[in-house]
Amino acid sequence: MYEDILAAAIVQKALNGDAGAQTLLGQALDQHGQYQDAVKWLRSAADQGYDAAQLCLGNEYFWGRGVAQDYTLAQYWWRKAAEQGLAEGQALLGAAYYKGYGVAKNQQEAVSWLEKAAAQGNDRAISLLATIKSGTAGPQSAGGAAGQNQTMFCGRCGAQIPADSEFCPHCGSSVRGGSGGAGAGGGQNSKRSGCSAFVVAALVMLGVLGILAAIALPAYSKYTARAKFTEVTTAAGPVKQQVELCYFDLGTLDGCSDDRSGNGWNLERAVQETQSRYVDSVVVKDGVIGMISRNIKLGGQNGFTEIFVPRSCSTGSSGDSALCWSIAPDSTCKQKDLC
Repeated sequence: MYEDILAAAIVQKALNGDAGAQTLLGQALDQHGQYQDAVKWLRSAADQGYDAAQLCLGNEYFWGRGVAQDYTLAQYWWRKAAEQGLAEGQALLGAAYYKGYGVAKNQQEAVSWLEKAAAQGNDRAISLLATIKSGTAGPQSAGGAAGQNQTMFCGRCGAQIPADSEFCPHCGSSVRGGSGGAGAGGGQNSKRSGCSAFVVAALVMLGVLGILAAIALPAYSKYTARAKFTEVTTAAGPVKQQVELCYFDLGTLDGCSDDRSGNGWNLERAVQETQSRYVDSVVVKDGVIGMISRNIKLGGQNGFTEIFVPRSCSTGSSGDSALCWSIAPDSTCKQKDLC
């Protein structure tokens, strides 16, 4: 019960702009393959200067999840985190300098960042420093980063990974028995989590990672679908206005359809001008307006309807006749709680 409340609170805090909650939500989305949404939330938190989000966003760029793969942007965001003192960011930036991921190879700079991370007890940095100082896997020539085009298979999960990885980026297990060297962007962060171990550990400790997936993420999906659907509802406004003008002109709703026009009203044009990235089509028949959505998916469904039904009603003390609107119960947007 309390975990459910906590998961819902995380989503609400993320929607309200809390960087920490946005990072947690971004990681939950990443873990369930919703990479583009994950990047959106991580970027929002990273832009606020949240170091964990900057680290995670760098990893998304390194692996090309939700964005085009870009080592330069990967190290850019790792540097942001590293400069704030985040050990994992320092370790990844050091590995980037050592391997030449997104920056010119520079062993002196690599060692400088790795020593900062190692001083905080970062295992990745400690391991890579030992490799560098032992001289067993020195930086290669300028032809490219070591292992960038070579792969091997993880002995634990069988995933194909860069040949110079120290850790499997899929399951997180150590693969030090491989070709040596530290693989930037892999490490103790699994590709499945896509971020630093402490972010995932925090979620597990709070007992909300599974809850986020089971409750909060569906709630988030519904929230975003509902936000999009407001454009459909808003787009119906000008069409309603034309139906009302038709009603006052004709004295009846009969004939107030999408192929008609009259004295001061033009439903045909109103329907044609109803444009929105989320409105597929509009139908008007005797005053009843049917809005059909597009590009709004929820529960595997698309193309929801919102049907506006007019009725004559009186307004004010004068009892002047007007139209009042309601949404038909068989509107699929109503059945899905979108409108």
